[in-house]
Order: sequence, then C-alpha cells, then structure tokens
Amino acid sequence: MSEYRAEKNVSSQQGYPAGALVRWWVSIDRWLLGYVVLLALLGLLVQFGISPILGKKFAIAPYAIATKHSIILAISLVVALLIATFKHALLARCAVFLLLSAVVATLVILLTAEPYYGARRWLSFGFFTIQPSEFMKPAFVLLAASLLARHLQSDRKSIWLLATLTLYAPLAILLFLQPDIGQLLLITISLFSMWFVVGMSPLAMICWVITMPLLAITLYKMLPHVAERLNAFVQAASQSGAMPGEQVYMGLQLLREGGLFGKGLGIGKAAYRLFDPQSDFVFVSIGEQLGVVIALSVVLLYASIAWRVVMRARRIEEPFILLATTGLLAQVICQAAINISSTLGLIPPKGTTLPWISAGGSSLLALGITLGCLLCLTRSSEHAYQHKRG
Repeated sequence: MSEYRAEKNVSSQQGYPAGALVRWWVSIDRWLLGYVVLLALLGLLVQFGISPILGKKFAIAPYAIATKHSIILAISLVVALLIATFKHALLARCAVFLLLSAVVATLVILLTAEPYYGARRWLSFGFFTIQPSEFMKPAFVLLAASLLARHLQSDRKSIWLLATLTLYAPLAILLFLQPDIGQLLLITISLFSMWFVVGMSPLAMICWVITMPLLAITLYKMLPHVAERLNAFVQAASQSGAMPGEQVYMGLQLLREGGLFGKGLGIGKAAYRLFDPQSDFVFVSIGEQLGVVIALSVVLLYASIAWRVVMRARRIEEPFILLATTGLLAQVICQAAINISSTLGLIPPKGTTLPWISAGGSSLLALGITLGCLLCLTRSSEHAYQHKRG
C-alpha cells in the first residue's frame, strides 16, 4: 500500500482529483471486474470468429454483428464503471426512474407492437431496438431490496413485505403478457433469494412450493410455445436423446466435434446450422471453436464471480446492500445457468443470453448496470483499507 500513499500525497499536493480516483480504484473489487472483462474478451473473440459466417448467412457486412457487439460492450463497461462511483443511496433513486421507464415502454409495446416469433418484447426506433424487460431486472432488485431492508428494520414488517409483493405482481403480469418467461423467471428467482435472506416463514415457504407448480401449469396451458418446448423436451428425454435436426441435438453434436481444444477460431458449423449461434447458442460456438477446456473455463469464471461477490457480501452489515447484492448475483448466475443448461439439453430450451458473452444490445447494457451496481455495493470503505494497512 506504499504506492497508494505516495499517489495520494502527490495528488493532494498538486490539487488534482487523482487521489479520489485512486481511492475509488482501490475500493472496488478488481478481481470481480477482471473476471467479467475476461468473459467479455472471450465473447468478443467468439463473435469475431462467427461474424463473417453470419454476414454471408444474412447478407450483411462480414463483421457487422461483431462490430455492433464491440461498441455496445464498450458502452456497457463504461456504464458499469460510472455506476460503480455512485453513492449507495443514489442507486435506489435511479432504479425508480429506470423501472418506471421500462414499465411505460413495455406498456407501449403491448399496445402497439406486432408479435415477433410469438412475443412482443422489443421497442423499435428504426435503426435500433430496445428490450425494456432487460432493464426491469436490476431496477426491480434495487427497489425490492430497499423495501425488504425496511421490512427488517421496521416493527410493522408485514406492510413492507406486502409492498415488495405489490411491486413484483404488476411486473410479473407485464412479463407474462409479452410473454417473456425468461425475465419473469429471473426476477422471481431474485425475489425468492432476497426473501430467503431476510427470513422466510414456514407458511411463506409452503406458499412458494404450491405456487410454483401452479404457475408452471398455467404457463403450459396458456402459452403454446411453452407447451411445445416442454413436450419436445419430455419426448427427447423419454427416448434417451433428442431427435436429429433439433437445435439442442445439433448443438450437442457440435460440442462433441469441437473436442478438448476446438477446431479453431472461425472454423465450425454452429454459425451455419444453429438459429442463434451468437446469442442463445453462443456456448456451442465457444465449445466448437475453442474446445471443451475453454467452455469449462467459462463456467469456472461464473463460479469465480459468485465466489468474489459472496466473499465481499460476508462483510456487509447494511441490509439494503446485502439484499441488493444477493438479488443481482442470483440473476447473473441463474441467467448463465439457464443458458448453459438449455444448450446442453438439461432443461427445455429457453431464449436467455449468456452474460457478457452473447450478442444483444439491451442485454449487454442491462448487464453493465448490474455489474456497476455490484461493484458499487461491494466497494470497500476507506476505513476498511486503513484498518487493513494497519
């Protein structure tokens, strides 16, 4: 820490704000940021590998998809670093604006947009589109964490718990109407994780156990594409393997062909044969081009992110920070687990992106907000570092 003291003294003598910048840089979890940057660089590498193939497939410029991904990824990381400088109290206030904007945009979509592949999720502005439901996730976690923190600190606990559920219910309805079951599942998981941390009563646990199967049955009965995917998954499982021609079957075949070390960057069939090799099935693109070793390294990086956040969260005493960190981490890890599991045929296929690797504008920007919030919330205080140096 001698270098830190020297830089602080120099900056204070010259009147530059570098001292504050150094203190901020020392306070954030640089390992967490490093793991995310590694995932982002790996995703960038794969996107440039498959982009020329997709350019021919869709009759666009060879590196159009990779270039767009690079620009949005850079913006996402800048947004993350900017949010990481915020005070904790500012996060919840910004979340109110973000959530209201996402809700209004979703209502506009439901009222005006034409269905695309059976869903209405995107708001088009001509040269770009935005998916408001992506931004609901971090905003919901921050606001729900704020309400549940008051639930812990107040004598009238039931009021704040009811307020949290009142916040969740309309969002769940909007996501169901789109339908966007992936985002609905993720905000539900984040709510459950935060509620579990504050202390879920046996009665509430029983309600969750009863409600989840009922919700699954409702989705199966009311949404044809959910029923179709589930039926195909059950049929494949009963036959001990998917049928040739299915996306999951082809993905597994390509993963096997990639072997331990892959066929090489830009070489492979995933971009030709799979529907979304740059987003939903990007894990197959990684395994085929770079091999199973790199694919497993991706899983290890997500585990490392979880480990870093959990280790930092152990020292957190403020309820809001602990709950928000829990909810945001649950979203990221569950999103990665859903994408990888559906790619490997462990669960029914679900159109969920792989965090910081899959192409996708709204998803990357929302993940930038999520990363910024995690870096902000897990930031160590100057007092903690002084204690550590002493």
